[in-house]
Amino acid sequence: MKYIFPILLLCFITAQSGGLISAVQFNQDMLDNPAQFRGDYEQIFAHNEISRFRGKSEAGKLVLENGYASALLKNGDEWTKIKKGKKVIEITIVFTKYPRFKNDWITNYDVLLASRLKELFRLDPSLNNKEISWRLLLQTDCRNDKQTRTFFHGIVIRYDSEKSALQNQQKNNSEVVKTDEQKDNQKENQEEYKAKYLFEDENDFFEQNSFLYRETTQGNVKKKKKHKEPACPDFSGKRKSIIK
Repeated sequence: MKYIFPILLLCFITAQSGGLISAVQFNQDMLDNPAQFRGDYEQIFAHNEISRFRGKSEAGKLVLENGYASALLKNGDEWTKIKKGKKVIEITIVFTKYPRFKNDWITNYDVLLASRLKELFRLDPSLNNKEISWRLLLQTDCRNDKQTRTFFHGIVIRYDSEKSALQNQQKNNSEVVKTDEQKDNQKENQEEYKAKYLFEDENDFFEQNSFLYRETTQGNVKKKKKHKEPACPDFSGKRKSIIK
């Protein structure tokens, strides 16, 4: 009996660890050897280009600055102050596309990207999460090294409050249910909808339908009257012939 509690505790810790591992987006091998996992990075990051990024921190968005060719976060404490109760939706890593042609690149962007991710996860390990959408944003309006150094280089975190995120999820779920119910009702009432479309309003629909019903019923009755019942046999003539 004395071993039951330690075993249960170990099972619990193992299960929790497995859950954390499965939620991680970038494992340690990917972060330490980014060039070997370039294909995985390309699958994870959505790629966009912009002439120049000029975004600033605002409600639902926090801008963290790295600086040119640097991985260190200059204002990481700003996220530490507000992260409680926040659910991160999207993280964007902002680079400059300079030089324009990849063959002319001096900076190892694979290593720089991985280094920036390491610094971000050192600031907040919970950001290394598969539930977050990841984007790579490249600025293209940079002509020379001097100009490029004046551009923004860093990370943009988009977030929502956990309460709002939960409410949005519940709303989306209810809308899905409503959509399914509407589809079912539409199928059930499809013929009725087609009929109602022919009339100006619902009263005309029912009046016209009742008229059609009467006409159909009367027509059936008339048709039945046209078919005469066979006459009963007349035995009077036979009797007369016998008397004769």
